Amino acid sequence: MNIFAAEHLAKELMEKWGVDNWQFVWSRGKRTHGQVVVRNGADVGHLKLSEYLVMHNDEERVRDTILHEIAHIKAGIENKHNHVWRHWCRVVGARPDRCPKSGYKQTAPPNFYLVCGICDRQIAKRYRRMRQDVLARTYCADCGRRSKGTLELVPA
Repeated sequence: MNIFAAEHLAKELMEKWGVDNWQFVWSRGKRTHGQVVVRNGADVGHLKLSEYLVMHNDEERVRDTILHEIAHIKAGIENKHNHVWRHWCRVVGARPDRCPKSGYKQTAPPNFYLVCGICDRQIAKRYRRMRQDVLARTYCADCGRRSKGTLELVPA
C-alpha cells in the first residue's frame, strides 16, 4: 500500500474512533507492523506504523493493523491482548488476533546473518550490526562455548 494513502487512512480512522488527539507517526520497524506508545502514564501518545511493512502489504491488512492499534487505545494500554481488547477489536472491526495468522508480509529480510566459524551454520538473522564486544561473547548453540569469538556477521 502507498504510505501516503496509509497515513490518510490512519488519520481518518483515528478521527472516526475518537482518538484523533493521539499523534500518528511512522516507524522504521522491520518486525512490528503497528504499535501504540505512551510515555509516563499519559492518556495520549503515538500510534506508529511501520513504513516498510505498510509498503509490502495491501490496504485490507494495513487497515486491520490500524484498527488493531485503535482497539489498544480504546481498551487501555494496560489491557494488552486480553478480553477487553478483544471486545474493542470486534467493536472497531479489527480481527481479535494478537498476531496476524496469514497473508501478511510478516518481516523484512535481514541485513545480516550470524554465521558460526566452526560448523559454518547460519545461527541468526540480524537487522543491525552487533557490537564487537557482544559478538565476541556470543556462541553457537550446537558448537557450544568453544565457538565463542568465531562467529561472523555476514551481510545478507
